[in-house]
Amino acid sequence: MKEKLLTAKKEARLPQFLIQIGWMTFAVLLLSQAGGWFSKSSYGIISPIWPSAGFALAVALIYGLERAVPAVYLGTLASNLLNGEPVAFLYAGPVGYVLELALGWVLLTKIVRIDLTFSSLGDFGKFVLLGCLPGPLLAGFYGVLVLHLSENLSASQMASGYLGYVQTNAFGTLVFCPFFLFLLKRQDFRPPTMIGRYELLGYSLALAGFVWLLISVQGIGQSVRFVSIGGVLMLSLLVSIRFGLRTSTLFQAMFIFLVPAFAAMLPSRLIDMRTVPGGGGFQLSVHGLAFVSSLGCLLVAAYRDELASLRMKFALALSFADFCVWDWSPSGWVCHTPSWSGKFGLAGLKVIPDEVVRGLVHPDDLSYFEENFQRLASSEIPQWSQILRMRDAEGRWLWIQFCAKPVRPTADDEIAVVAGVMRDITGEREAVATRISAIENNV
Repeated sequence: MKEKLLTAKKEARLPQFLIQIGWMTFAVLLLSQAGGWFSKSSYGIISPIWPSAGFALAVALIYGLERAVPAVYLGTLASNLLNGEPVAFLYAGPVGYVLELALGWVLLTKIVRIDLTFSSLGDFGKFVLLGCLPGPLLAGFYGVLVLHLSENLSASQMASGYLGYVQTNAFGTLVFCPFFLFLLKRQDFRPPTMIGRYELLGYSLALAGFVWLLISVQGIGQSVRFVSIGGVLMLSLLVSIRFGLRTSTLFQAMFIFLVPAFAAMLPSRLIDMRTVPGGGGFQLSVHGLAFVSSLGCLLVAAYRDELASLRMKFALALSFADFCVWDWSPSGWVCHTPSWSGKFGLAGLKVIPDEVVRGLVHPDDLSYFEENFQRLASSEIPQWSQILRMRDAEGRWLWIQFCAKPVRPTADDEIAVVAGVMRDITGEREAVATRISAIENNV
């Protein structure tokens, strides 16, 4: 009975399994064809890119290798058939893409474990080093070897073809694997606020203007082209800083591939567009710079996401903490624990002036407080620890335990930033005093 149930479940899953392979195959075919159209007719606004490599790794990571491998092979085979590839490469060529996919999948799932939402910069760095580079390096060697055996390529042609394969597939994986991971997992690419969405719309319109200039204006000089390309990269960097990795991958997919690929369907308008004069072949400096620029923007976006997450966790932790975290700089004091700002009647102050803090310290403790603080700020002592009295918003004197360390020294060995914590020990001191009094009375 149990075996029959397992067999029925397998039979029920088979149609779904075949449907998934079917739509993945169709997607690989479309992305491969679009990549070919884009590369042949425009050579890219910045660099050739192969988006099907990123899509293949994304579906393998989400749905498994058993679905991705047949989809990649069949989709690439169909693309080769439509492109009229040589017979020797027609069936053997797709094996290279399968090798690339399998190596990336093994490295990202068996060798290391990463969070596919890329919640930390470390996760994204592992993805770049293990998911984007080893697969194309291996598959590029295989693909060039197959072409050499079928067409007897020269050494220079093999080197150019190898570098071209590695760059286009690494670039495609870098941008489109995170993009499709977010898309297939139904992540929201939009900024969380309405103002942010209008801001992103403004960046997108500026992007469209740069792309229109590169595509539509005839006879513009190379200096104008490079200024426009630089403007596009600056837009991508701004999006990375402002909105994080999800929105940044969408924006890069738009400006690197989607918008130019759509325009590339009109080859007559783009026949003379090249990133450098004559740019028919692979140009290591231009295409390498494009990859590094894109990688830099995405690393900034990943760092921004991690920093925002840490700040949120820090704020949540402090909202329930019974101690105060603060820092000091020449501009004043900043209290990072909202409950303590209210405790001392400073809730409306973002930066607290030095004289306000001194006014809260008990007169008998003030001179010792100022002396220790100055010694710490001038690097005479490595750490400051003190117990003193401070007046709260209701006028009561509370016993506070201070502890602080310098954070950022200047070139003159002065301290630019001091960070510290303070804790209310009034209750502890009162409990100790009560205990001592009880012991004395018993005696």
